[in-house]
Amino acid sequence: MQNQTKTALIILGHGSHISPNTAQVVWDAVDSLRKIGVADEIAGAFWKEQPSFRSVLSSIRATDITLVPLFTAQGYFTQTVIPAEMGLTGQITHKDGRIIRYAQPPVYHPKIQHIVQARVDDAIRTYHLTPSDVGIAIIGHSTRKNPSSRKATEHQADILRQTGIYGAVITAFLDDDPEIPTVYERIDQPTIIAIPLFLAMGSHTTIDVPEALSLPPNTDHGFVNDKQVIYTPAIGDNNDLTDLILDLARDVDAPLYASRPQKSAWDYCPRGDWDRLQARLIAEKTVTIGDLSITNEGVRVVDDDNPTITITSPAQLRSFVRDNPFRPLMTANSLPKGWFAPAQSFDEVCAIIETVYPSLIPHLFVDKNYQTTSISETIDHQTGIYRALVNLDEGQIQSITDDICAGCIRQPTWHNHISSPIACDEACNWWLSHALEKVEN
Repeated sequence: MQNQTKTALIILGHGSHISPNTAQVVWDAVDSLRKIGVADEIAGAFWKEQPSFRSVLSSIRATDITLVPLFTAQGYFTQTVIPAEMGLTGQITHKDGRIIRYAQPPVYHPKIQHIVQARVDDAIRTYHLTPSDVGIAIIGHSTRKNPSSRKATEHQADILRQTGIYGAVITAFLDDDPEIPTVYERIDQPTIIAIPLFLAMGSHTTIDVPEALSLPPNTDHGFVNDKQVIYTPAIGDNNDLTDLILDLARDVDAPLYASRPQKSAWDYCPRGDWDRLQARLIAEKTVTIGDLSITNEGVRVVDDDNPTITITSPAQLRSFVRDNPFRPLMTANSLPKGWFAPAQSFDEVCAIIETVYPSLIPHLFVDKNYQTTSISETIDHQTGIYRALVNLDEGQIQSITDDICAGCIRQPTWHNHISSPIACDEACNWWLSHALEKVEN
């Protein structure tokens, strides 16, 4: 296990409360990058899942950190949300004795153009189509909050349009104009190839976009309004994004290493406060954290004395505790039983805990000076839909907190200021989302 922690690489994604696939593209990239050891610590972080944009930096020990946003637009999230959540001041931020490099999203990278072209070529070849009889719809998310959000989708359409070989090339958007159903009015050709400009096959690409196209969920072909509709996979699906991420990181001069093979499958995880946890393990022999029972021999679920599955990698463990059923809140007190992750070192024990409970270890060691962010401060730095929470009264906040936080292993220190074994310094996106539902209903 590597003891040096000079550099870190964090892949940023949207995540989801609905589908595990949305964040999976980020976790796949994290696992691939750890295998080649390009940085001392390699992590993912999300808007909708854990670890969050705001919390992930606490789990990183390195002083030179590179952030690569895996978003298909240079818009609202990359220009507004991420900088606000992570305290960024530009491409290079000096913060708390660290340098934080913020890479561009991959929207204009040539590799994305090649993937989009490959989607078109595959559809034409598979269905024996004539290009001039095909109308292509590049479908993006976009948002009316930021006019820049649509530019990446329009850029990809322009590239295809300039070839001059297709009957039509248009754009449509999930959350902007022109909306997706208008493709049937705007394309005269008998066949439409619809390409979702999303990196993951998550809820938008498997549910929302097909529904807007009047296609059944999880479909890739159908007939709507007397037109043949071919719905391609998302542009991140079945594509290795490792080289693309490394290109983006190098563009901001990230001090990446050449390929270093893993000595352990648990190498290159975030290492924040590992030394303090290891000291506690040495002193106490057996430690309970949330639903985990931890010894220097490995990790299992509390009161699960006869697990049947041996876990040997972060990817296997993450899938087991996160995916089926989907648990977007990794700290929910509903951890599946039946597994044991053996460890050959204290470092591996810490990596296992980090995999189950991302960015949690630093919150095990708090004192009277532990800094929390009040709910009013949290809402004040929101720029989108959560601004609607500004009018919550104390009674509503208490009711929502009682309801939501009761299902989490962390205690809402930000609200009750009560010392607890696992502190929580700020209301998370899970809390905000459920609070918004209460307000809207």
